[in-house]
Amino acid sequence: MPANSRPWTRLAAFAPDRRAVIFTVNNCLAVSLALFVSLGLALPHPFWAMVTVLLVANPLSGALRSKALYRVAGTIVGAAVSVLLVPPLQNAPVLLSLALSAWVGFCLFISLLERKPNAYAFMLSGYTASIVAFTGINAPAQIFETAMARVEEISIGILSVSVVHSLFAPNSVTAFLKDRVRGLMVDVRHWLSRDFSGDPDDAVALKRRRFAADITELHLLATHLPFDTACERLDHRLIAAIEQQFSRLLPLAAECEDRLEQLKRLGRLDDELQTLVSSVFAWIAATAPPSVAADELMARCADLAARRLAGAPDWRALLAASVCAQLGAIVDVLAKCRALAAAVMDPGLERGLAFYAAELDAGPRLLDRDYGLAAFSGLAATAVVMSVCVFWTATAWPNGGLAASFASIGCCLFAASPDPEVSLKRMTLVVLASQPVAAFYALVILPSIDGYVALALVLAPVVAVISYFQLRPATNVVAIAAAFGFFGTINITETYSNTLETVVNGGMAEFLGLLMAYIAIRLIRMTNFERGAKRLEARIRRDLLGLARSSGSVDQTVWTRRAVDRLGLITQYLSAARAGGRGDTRIGAALVDVRAGLSLTALHQVRRRASGRGALALDIVFERTARRLSAGPGDDFDGRKLWASIDHALRTVSRTPDAAGRGETLIVLTNLRRVLLPAAPGFSAPAPAPARVAGAAANGGDDGGA
Repeated sequence: MPANSRPWTRLAAFAPDRRAVIFTVNNCLAVSLALFVSLGLALPHPFWAMVTVLLVANPLSGALRSKALYRVAGTIVGAAVSVLLVPPLQNAPVLLSLALSAWVGFCLFISLLERKPNAYAFMLSGYTASIVAFTGINAPAQIFETAMARVEEISIGILSVSVVHSLFAPNSVTAFLKDRVRGLMVDVRHWLSRDFSGDPDDAVALKRRRFAADITELHLLATHLPFDTACERLDHRLIAAIEQQFSRLLPLAAECEDRLEQLKRLGRLDDELQTLVSSVFAWIAATAPPSVAADELMARCADLAARRLAGAPDWRALLAASVCAQLGAIVDVLAKCRALAAAVMDPGLERGLAFYAAELDAGPRLLDRDYGLAAFSGLAATAVVMSVCVFWTATAWPNGGLAASFASIGCCLFAASPDPEVSLKRMTLVVLASQPVAAFYALVILPSIDGYVALALVLAPVVAVISYFQLRPATNVVAIAAAFGFFGTINITETYSNTLETVVNGGMAEFLGLLMAYIAIRLIRMTNFERGAKRLEARIRRDLLGLARSSGSVDQTVWTRRAVDRLGLITQYLSAARAGGRGDTRIGAALVDVRAGLSLTALHQVRRRASGRGALALDIVFERTARRLSAGPGDDFDGRKLWASIDHALRTVSRTPDAAGRGETLIVLTNLRRVLLPAAPGFSAPAPAPARVAGAAANGGDDGGA
């Protein structure tokens, strides 16, 4: 593409489309309705109703309704807290500031732990309390009226945006989820096909790295389904079922890729295995219904694995059997994904899924909670708001309350985003850049306006521009910042009261409040993305150690879903920390830990069926795996002992052809050996000296060596 054509390409991305035009028109109507009702009721700050419309507006009707409900709940709680705190502490400004700052930090802490749409209620209750209290601090006797007015203004904005967007061309979450599932199925087909073809592609590799985060996004979108306007809503359990299958694909594909790579290092694949791999590759890559049934492919995989494990299999045979097992599992999972995706596209197909009832029993998904990052963010918000309050008190700045309110908004609004520093920096700069436009409106245009109709018409262009950019993820932060900066500065009231001094002071208060929040985020939050990723990595390792030490049953599905969610968070954190190639290495290491967890949960399942010497050999593997995982960086743990125990278990199990689950046990041990000891030489079938093996077994595996 010629260099001089690139600006036109960028501009083409902002070309109007039907969806954007409808969303913009709906927002203009909703803002006008909120302004009309607020002025009609003589509320003190109609601009809050207008800003609420822009904050709550969402092209998806279900997401809009859920956000509206949580915003009302958060506003009511925040207003109530301000009413409880201001009267008794009105003569102790430091204590009042400390109490409100602590409340903002506490609410932010809870909202970051929740990681679902209802977290919005907690976050909003925090900064609503600061807005109401700092607005009404000069008239503490009227704090109840101030709080009620705030609740009414927010409620009017919410009702306006909900009514307008629900009546005029609403977009359902159900339709969006269908498109999202369809897109993820295409992504899965692409990166699985690339894995098997051995043809690397940076764009496909990026989609694969982001797949864990995409699964969590799918889960969060499904939480809006109860609020959807679609005539036929999706069953949220259907999305949970396809989520569960997606979670299994990522580690399975990595396992299969590793085994194939190892086999190719030992020489070319034998014709039978190469034919099977090619068949699976063709089945995955098929865009139309494949000619080969999934059951037939799975049977071929199981048959070839069983034949490779017959007798006393060597290392190459074990790797080949593992490949067959992984291929069969991938076909099984992908076939279920395709059937579930078809049911998502056409809910009438649900009754035709033989496995549907069992797959829907996925249970609730437990998202990971990063207490450390949430605590740091909450403390940062408390410190920022308190610092602004101290400055306000020391200087007797008339607009200090507005600065403190915007500091709390800045700390809370983007705290849950993947990169809050960048978002807050953009918001701070856009608020500053919006001040000349707001000053022109406040000092030149609005004084000549008389009546609601004229006011709505002159504000419509600004609302239209903000709404148009709000719809695009890349410019959403800019739009929200412009809404706060513009409407907060012009401060529309029933009667015109703006002066040059109030406009400049108001704009500077907004900017300085956000600047303080940005500085705190940069100094405190930014360094903690790296720490957050390390904490997540440590929690995965801790859970691995728990798996190795556990003597009870382990739910592989629950463990995998939580681990994949953590993997998605690690990807987001390292991306926000701009870790670059080092981040890719750490993401790969985290995926290795997820694979190790799959192997350990599978080993627990085969251990329950084992008996005699086989059970004892597996117990030694668990014990030495626990010692390996608990060893610190400075501990001198000899990995050869773990290697010897796994090889001893492989020999013991391979010598008992009639043992229950023999083939599955050999494959699980092979997988565990590869994931925990990737640099170890290949397994050799001949057994070591019987006395040494017996001694190792008798002593719990303490003196085994390589």
